[in-house]
Amino acid sequence: MKDDQHAGAVWYRLFEETNPGFGYVDNETPELGIAIHPDFRGMGIGRLLMNEIIKQAALDGYHSLSLSVDPPILQPWNSIRN
Repeated sequence: MKDDQHAGAVWYRLFEETNPGFGYVDNETPELGIAIHPDFRGMGIGRLLMNEIIKQAALDGYHSLSLSVDPPILQPWNSIRN
């Protein structure tokens, strides 16, 4: 947060086959969501948030996650999954 403005947020949630998200895999695999305010993009905040949510998901007992992204922004996330 800078000047009372949030930089971004990351979350995960489970979907069901009857109401799937864009990255639906199965009922046991959470789908990640992330949003970074335009003023804070390119600062590594997205990477930090993704790394932390991956750690939290592991602590919560999830061994895999799904992320649905638009192809033009896929490149930054390829390095996180390795």
